[in-house]
Amino acid sequence: ALVIDVRSEAEFQSGHLPGAVHVPYEDTDALIELIGPDSERTVVLYCGSGRRAENAKQALEAEGFSGVYNATGLDALLATQPQNNEVP
Repeated sequence: ALVIDVRSEAEFQSGHLPGAVHVPYEDTDALIELIGPDSERTVVLYCGSGRRAENAKQALEAEGFSGVYNATGLDALLATQPQNNEVP
């Protein structure tokens, strides 16, 4: 899946999921360009709480993209990551 952080540049620079690409949620054209022509490509969006990710998801769905998911906020996603002392 393509993982996109839709928060501000400052938020992204302060920490993000490994492998995530940054595109602000309001830049629908840049999101579409990044995703490419496959309207069914799996895309996971996240932000701080899920609100901006939902806005971006709805904008992409209005453009015909169907594989877009709102993964809510960064803190919630980080809480699901194994800690250094946990066995994978």
